Amino acid sequence: EIGKEWVIVKAVTMTALAGAGSTVNAASYTTASQAPTGDLLQLAAVSSVITGGPAPAAGPALTGNGVTWVSVSSQTVDIGRVTVFRGMVASPIAGTNLIDFGAETQSGCNWSFAEFDGVDTTGTNGSGAVVQSVSATTTAATSLTVTLGAFGSTDNATYGAFLKEGGTDETQTVGTGFTSVANPTHVGPVEGLLTEWRVDNDTSVDASTTNAADWRGIAVEIKASTSAQMPPGLGPALGEFLERGLSQFATLLRF
Repeated sequence: EIGKEWVIVKAVTMTALAGAGSTVNAASYTTASQAPTGDLLQLAAVSSVITGGPAPAAGPALTGNGVTWVSVSSQTVDIGRVTVFRGMVASPIAGTNLIDFGAETQSGCNWSFAEFDGVDTTGTNGSGAVVQSVSATTTAATSLTVTLGAFGSTDNATYGAFLKEGGTDETQTVGTGFTSVANPTHVGPVEGLLTEWRVDNDTSVDASTTNAADWRGIAVEIKASTSAQMPPGLGPALGEFLERGLSQFATLLRF
């Protein structure tokens, strides 16, 4: 069909950046240096706990890499909190990030950074690449599933961040079909942060562990980029077709 465009979809890919944790009691933490790539979706997950509770009163502020970090969701369970941030900038700056809880001292902190290529770059600070986010929680359980709504496209990807707090084992296992981004952990108190993703759709974003614990999870749908272009060779052919049509029309007018 003359003039019909092809829709080109680029598969979403993930690169893990800084992922670690600290057992130090502090109100702020500094990550290792990293070098994000411009115009890619940056996702950061941060978890922390306060011994004896209550849970951190508010999510932390995140600054660094020349990125404006925007909170996607920040949720609590028992004595812990997990927060997911998004960001996107044309020219990021290599360096560390500061996780700042203000005046509230935490009993340790974990973090995970990753960047995603092949995503929608519209909006501001990665807003066009994040379609939806949903959270869920459970207590005294060995697993948690966060249920996303129907995906906007079969080309979109899935991301999850899970805080597991308490129990006797801080490590976690990714859900079926997911790939681990990072799983930083610490004890005193026991806390584990698991981030995972998959290139396709999954409305059931899950993680598990061996021993029962309290959980809070955040799931995100990542929007894949699309672009339209003429099939190869059709552009010149269409131009020639239109030029001939206009020439013939002009000839008819003369008569």
